[in-house]
Amino acid sequence: MPFRPWTEEEKEVVRQLLGKMPTKEICKLIDRPYGGIFYKIRTMRDSGETELRVGTGNKFRSNVWTPTQIEALKANYATLSSGDLAEIIGRDLHSVYQMAYKLKLTRKKTSEGDYLPMQITISQGMIDRYLAGTPMRFLYEELGVSWHLFRKALKRQGVRSRTRKEISMLHLDRLQAGSIRARKDPDWKKRMSATLQGIPIEDWTGFKNKEYDFLRYKPEWKAWRRAIFKRDSHTCVMCKVHRPRILDPHHIIRKSERPDLMYDVDNGVALCRHCHSSITHHEEDYAPRFRAHVESLKEIAASQTNLWEESRV
Repeated sequence: MPFRPWTEEEKEVVRQLLGKMPTKEICKLIDRPYGGIFYKIRTMRDSGETELRVGTGNKFRSNVWTPTQIEALKANYATLSSGDLAEIIGRDLHSVYQMAYKLKLTRKKTSEGDYLPMQITISQGMIDRYLAGTPMRFLYEELGVSWHLFRKALKRQGVRSRTRKEISMLHLDRLQAGSIRARKDPDWKKRMSATLQGIPIEDWTGFKNKEYDFLRYKPEWKAWRRAIFKRDSHTCVMCKVHRPRILDPHHIIRKSERPDLMYDVDNGVALCRHCHSSITHHEEDYAPRFRAHVESLKEIAASQTNLWEESRV
């Protein structure tokens, strides 16, 4: 279709009818495409010929906010929904969102769906509790407000918010205090076991793990493990791999048979996880080989000691 300049009569028809009848009907009346009318309205608005625009649902509204509309938006934005504000002020929903963002208006909803006030005032007692170390989450949940509003109120009332380091130290102190109180209770192990099993303490019947499963947390076990790894040079006795990904200490004589040799260095060897798993249920077959390894290391150590003593003489 060739370009056809707009006449003043067509512009006047658009000014008079836009917003009073559907835009498609105006297009048929003046024989113009919809996009052409939309573009012409925008150019007329940019040139200052009109303040009208094509709105949602063919409703034509002014693009300029009046001071009364802005004051109404500020006064009611915290207590009314955007849809209600759009009907009261006479703007579309998108325009309300844009102006609220431009004015930096914020609001939150409570769990009941009511809108929160824009500002709150914190009592001196609650400020003292905050300074004493009470977590901020407990306080703003008690007031029924958001974290953002509570923090802004603290700043407005001259109270400095905690830094991340201070929050971490307070959390660590609470954890340590709770751990100390729990360990003073003689039944804390039973309660911990019941918690891990997912049952109440009344239904607790006993520990599910064997006593040997807790050995790795004892200092005697850690010292015995380090001594064996150092003696075997962090090398698996079977496959001779130096510093494998996982190195385990293995008892030559089972712990259940000789509990008195549980922490004896001569009763252990270093094995990688693969070799340690391969000899499961066949420990007796490999016991002579492990004893010979320990004895050979003891002989080497004794010969080195004799050479050192002879060199001193």
